[in-house]
Amino acid sequence: MTNQERFRYLYKQYTNRSCTRQEMEEFFAYIQDHSWKLLLEENAHQHFESIEPGTELPSVDWEHMYWQITGKGKVSGHENDLTANLQKPAALLIHLKRWKAIAAVLLLVTIAGLGYVFFSKERKQEKDIAAVSKAQVFAGNNKAVLTLNDGRQVVLDSTSQSLLSKEFGGRIAGLNSSSLNYRPDTSIAVTRLPEMNTISTPNGGEYKILLPDGTRVWLNAASSVSFPSVFDGNERNVTTTGEVYFEVASNKSKPFKINVNDATIEVLGTDLNINAYPEEAQVKTTLLNGSVRVSKGNNSRILKPGQQAQFSNNNNHIRLIEEADTEEAIAWKNGSFHFNSQPITGVMNQVARWYNMEVLYEGKRPEGHFSGILNRNTDLGTVLKSIELSGIHFRIESIPAGNKPGKLIVLP
Repeated sequence: MTNQERFRYLYKQYTNRSCTRQEMEEFFAYIQDHSWKLLLEENAHQHFESIEPGTELPSVDWEHMYWQITGKGKVSGHENDLTANLQKPAALLIHLKRWKAIAAVLLLVTIAGLGYVFFSKERKQEKDIAAVSKAQVFAGNNKAVLTLNDGRQVVLDSTSQSLLSKEFGGRIAGLNSSSLNYRPDTSIAVTRLPEMNTISTPNGGEYKILLPDGTRVWLNAASSVSFPSVFDGNERNVTTTGEVYFEVASNKSKPFKINVNDATIEVLGTDLNINAYPEEAQVKTTLLNGSVRVSKGNNSRILKPGQQAQFSNNNNHIRLIEEADTEEAIAWKNGSFHFNSQPITGVMNQVARWYNMEVLYEGKRPEGHFSGILNRNTDLGTVLKSIELSGIHFRIESIPAGNKPGKLIVLP
């Protein structure tokens, strides 16, 4: 059996709800590899075209599926606790009014540990779709503000280059709406003491920076990095908030240190992602290449590539994740939302930051955990319709206006 034949077999097994745990893990490994994207879209297209309009998906024996996947059954005549608490989503009624370009929307809904995939062209609650689509909210884009040492703020776009060139004495090599490049420390003589500057992005913004030492920095929405105009000491110190990705320029004689909350991340030369949003329970440092030391209080951890350090603001304990989901950690940098067993609050926090929305919950918050990959370069309505495949509904009450966020309601 060729790899393509194996992929089609696993796709059929999965959509027929007959995967074993081993087959499910193998299928997930395939779909996480972007080289299989076209074949996934082809199979999805064929699958949808084979469904008659108005067809209701067959009911699922959730207990049997759970036992089949996990190998666990009833104990002493009683259901397994996990199965007993399993929420059974209603069957989806799929309407095939028209076929648009395949978006390859893949939303995995993980409830009480049971993975399940829904593919759909359109949602059955058409009135909910209309409510979401009526008010279009566009995806975030490149925008940032530079706060100078004296408190002055400059919107970073091409019109600001002459002003900043005068301010920094020719240290600006390039500036536009998406990135700011400093000239290398060695190319210009230092004529005054370094000054601290902060580049920050609002909700719905992202930005790239080339620091004076050659380190490349990517800022996600609602994030910031503070750095000196020149790294002239024995160390290179920066401070971050929100979510920031670093490609640190190697300089063994001058270590690179990142201050986040009350912790320090010491770098020699490496690629890493730091997620330190205040609304998240944990600060996460994920290492892609090289090595870093994460220190908090009297505790420290040295990370190897593929590992993640987590800590909270409440204590100095640092938790080490040996095999972190690095694709999830840097998905934002690559233009995607990547959810891996996230509660609804984790999902909506990302959506709120990127689309500049205030998220409110009407009634009880939806339970369960969610996994999946969505394109974050599409409008908010498209993203919400994909999430709605899990049975959660939304209402957009207002759209962003300038710096004022819009309002998004999560319905029970």
